Amino acid sequence: MKALSIQTFNDRVQAEARARQIFIPHITTNITVAFELYQKILAEHKRQLRLNTRSDGHQAPSILDQLGRLNCFRCETPMALRILSNGKFKTQWECPACGNKRRSKKTLNEWIDYLRRRFDKLATE
Repeated sequence: MKALSIQTFNDRVQAEARARQIFIPHITTNITVAFELYQKILAEHKRQLRLNTRSDGHQAPSILDQLGRLNCFRCETPMALRILSNGKFKTQWECPACGNKRRSKKTLNEWIDYLRRRFDKLATE
């Protein structure tokens, strides 16, 4: 919300509501697909399809914030966890400050379990 003005936010919410009303469930059940169709076919003006919190300089809140994200070994900034779609690596930690990347074979759930165990261990000390 910080990256959007109130007017831009309201415009986007109304556009997504119209997309939902027109395309769901008749054409698709996915709001992302419905919004993309709305933008291509019916939109009054161009809107950004996806809001990228990582490039805007902040991360979307998640359970990782509660458990404690891994810190970048170069600059000690909390890193963002990205899910990779294919290949032998399942996830990738990325530093929003310096761009450092660390790939992993662990899945998102495996990282959450690891961070939960680490959090529990620190809480008991």
